Amino acid sequence: VLDAACGGSYWMPLLPNYIGMDIVPEAVEAMRITFPARTFLVADICTDSLPTSDLVIMRDVLAHLPTEDVLAAIENVRESQSRWLLATSFTDGDNTVDVKPGGYHEIDLSSDPFSLGMPTESLPDGYWEDRVVYPSKIMGLWELSK
Repeated sequence: VLDAACGGSYWMPLLPNYIGMDIVPEAVEAMRITFPARTFLVADICTDSLPTSDLVIMRDVLAHLPTEDVLAAIENVRESQSRWLLATSFTDGDNTVDVKPGGYHEIDLSSDPFSLGMPTESLPDGYWEDRVVYPSKIMGLWELSK
């Protein structure tokens, strides 16, 4: 499992062969200290080579990237020959809105220009402190290669 970008990695259960990846070196170093049994890498999901994984998780990361970078990240996952992508998407996302890096836009990965199609599975993920804050937010699972 590749968790890209892992951030604090706190929500992730202990998984065999887990790799956390983030662009912020200080975050990666902190996670190496907090979770010494896990593997962490400093890398850019848009431009650096990604390890081939059964599953790439991109929770709460793509919505903070410009559309061009989202497309690059998705292509980078495909090029890694990883099999599955589990990523944040919004069922009513507006893909016409763009942001600067670090901004926020609710994107629908199933629709153009991302065009992943309907996810194989989707899990509601719009809860914050036991209440629904983002009713259309999901974690969608897409098969990228067989």
